[in-house]
Amino acid sequence: MNAPPDPVAAQRRGRRIFLLIALVFALPVASAWLIYFAAPELIPQDRTNRGQLVQPAQPVEDLALLDDAGKPVPLDERWSLIVFDDGDCGAECANALLMTRQMRLSLNNRMKRLSRVLVVPADSDLAALHELLDAAHPDLTIVRDIDGSARELFGAGSAAAGESAPGLHLVDPHANYMMRYPAGIEPKPLRKDIVRLLRASQIG
Repeated sequence: MNAPPDPVAAQRRGRRIFLLIALVFALPVASAWLIYFAAPELIPQDRTNRGQLVQPAQPVEDLALLDDAGKPVPLDERWSLIVFDDGDCGAECANALLMTRQMRLSLNNRMKRLSRVLVVPADSDLAALHELLDAAHPDLTIVRDIDGSARELFGAGSAAAGESAPGLHLVDPHANYMMRYPAGIEPKPLRKDIVRLLRASQIG
């Protein structure tokens, strides 16, 4: 006479099978994440990111970024695309804002996951900047870099000399500076990078 099946042993076998199936499905995703963020040089050149990875990523939660009411502006809720300017938003700044606005709009239902932030020196006239930019860029957040720490972290020049960090800078929803893009980057390759990151990440 055969012994009755052991329910405990059967339960353990079921758990092992379940874990094995879960591992099979999770391993490709985990491998893709590891390669993309830890070893991008392994990705074929025509598929890699268009920006430059900041390694290691730099935390930005302690930056002294204040709005026109003097309140701190955190960069830890969504993906943030950072533009620097010397305070008057001339032609280079205007072009960068126009390009990033159109790129963000092209994200469609994903665009709410990406914010745009204009960082200016501490003595900038934010009221004048809002008057200049709000109509064309209602989503744009404008902040003062009170102690120059943002310019230093993002690789900017001297605020007194009116030097700005070239290009664009990407901060993730965990408030880590993790990607920089060259000045004059076209919207199409920038959008490809942003879409890839948004698809790969469920945060923000």
